[in-house]
Amino acid sequence: MLFFYFNLSVQMYIKHLNRDVYVGGLLNNINSMPLVPVNKSERENFKLYPDLNGLLLLKPKYSDKVWDVGKADTLTYWTRHGEPNQRFAFLYVGYDTYIIKNREKCMEFKPFLRKYIFSECDDSSDQKFTLVATEGEITSANDLITDLKSAEQEQIAKFSVLQEKAIKYTKQKAVNFLKNLIVGN
Repeated sequence: MLFFYFNLSVQMYIKHLNRDVYVGGLLNNINSMPLVPVNKSERENFKLYPDLNGLLLLKPKYSDKVWDVGKADTLTYWTRHGEPNQRFAFLYVGYDTYIIKNREKCMEFKPFLRKYIFSECDDSSDQKFTLVATEGEITSANDLITDLKSAEQEQIAKFSVLQEKAIKYTKQKAVNFLKNLIVGN
């Protein structure tokens, strides 16, 4: 079952909550290409891949690049390296409404700059997005979050069991060491 979640990927579009713009951008082999607001016909289909920490890696369906928070906290495409600036959290804040976070900053649409940046979270409408399912993938964004939360909870439970075993093993090793020390005297 754990293997399934490592390979889980879901495709979707990401849309600004109150404006008719989607996340997209020019796909090519150049690193640091910024993601920009686009209309419905130009929107990008993203695949979301969960990692062990409950965070997500986002990759355009037709590119080998991934989301990356680059210079000046701008959202760009970059070659995958898996560092924290490429890991994102989707926080549910209301009906089909999400905040996208990276290292405690929130993704924000800057209409006058025509780009997405990461800034201090302030609950503004330009920091809220909705997830639009692609055909045949998921029925709603809530289903995705439920699936990802289940995967995260399962991994936390497995980690807790391993942690308990490690503590028990360590205690047993200490007891055995003390017994050997006492018997050896």
